[in-house]
Amino acid sequence: MGKISESKLLNDEAFEMAKDFPNDLFNATILKHKINSKLMDKEKAIADLSDMLKDHTDDDEIATIHYELWKMTGEQSHKDIATDKLKELYEKTPNYAYKKCIDEMSATEQKPNKNNTIADYNSVHKLFVSIGKETDQTQKRKRYTECIDKTSEIIKQDPNFAKSYFLRAAAYLKIKDYRLAKKDLEHFMSIADPVKDKAQIDKAKVALGKLGNV
Repeated sequence: MGKISESKLLNDEAFEMAKDFPNDLFNATILKHKINSKLMDKEKAIADLSDMLKDHTDDDEIATIHYELWKMTGEQSHKDIATDKLKELYEKTPNYAYKKCIDEMSATEQKPNKNNTIADYNSVHKLFVSIGKETDQTQKRKRYTECIDKTSEIIKQDPNFAKSYFLRAAAYLKIKDYRLAKKDLEHFMSIADPVKDKAQIDKAKVALGKLGNV
């Protein structure tokens, strides 16, 4: 974490220096949000990245923003847009950086091993439950964030495993990131199995009722 903090300070300096150079400024801004998602407020970093889409129309920049949003959230919509844009760019200019990102996203399209998904989910669920025994609030928040990151990795590998969204939502609720919690709960409800996931569905309905118009 110390190295990431040092990187943030260096990037903040680079960000100020890059303001007179549009291309450098874009890359510095992306890096700034990536570091903030690890060090500070992941929800804000995601929101700030999403806001960048309003100000950028260049295909390369749009692809980069959606790619980074996919990395942070695991959401299929960002992956689809990034993949399409990067493929178009690669056809025009066979840039290795484009191919590397395309290959990374394509690798997650392979059919997931359900047994591995369940094992990974059970491991993260066990972590989530154990956090409740912690008394140090700072440590609890750090571990819930770790839980969110690990669940996001599961979602990247198997975006159709509904319980992962429910578990990530529960972790978001613990750190009071209500907007992202609601988003995950709504997605969970849209793909959950009404029989296998009934217990989580009932809890999700209660949670969504309490969240209201967050």
